[in-house]
Amino acid sequence: MTEVYYKIDSREERLPKWAQDHINQLRSGIRTMQRALEQDTSDANTFLECQHPIEPEALGKDSRIIFKVDDSESSWLDTFRVHIEKGTLKIYAAGTVTIRPTSSNCLDIRMER
Repeated sequence: MTEVYYKIDSREERLPKWAQDHINQLRSGIRTMQRALEQDTSDANTFLECQHPIEPEALGKDSRIIFKVDDSESSWLDTFRVHIEKGTLKIYAAGTVTIRPTSSNCLDIRMER
C-alpha cells in the first residue's frame, strides 16, 4: 500500500464544494506522482539528465515525456510528446514537424507554425 504524504483536515467538509473538489484534484495529482516515483526502475530506458554533475535519474521503462516549446500556458498545441516504443523513439506533435539533420548524429526538430 502507498504511504499518504498529506493529512486530511476535518475542517475540509465545511469548505465550499468547489474548494473541496479542487483539493481532491490536487490529492489525485499527488497520488499519481507518488505512483510514478514508486515504480520499479530496474529496467528503465528513460532518464532525466541534469546539467550539473548528478547521476541521471531513471524515470522507468517506456516513460512518456512532454516537452513544451513555448513558455506560454497554451494548450497541447505547443508540445512534443515523446516515448520509446519497440526500440524506436516516437515523437508526436499537434502540427507539422520539420526535421533537419545538423550533423551525422544530431537532428533539429521544430514544430511548424
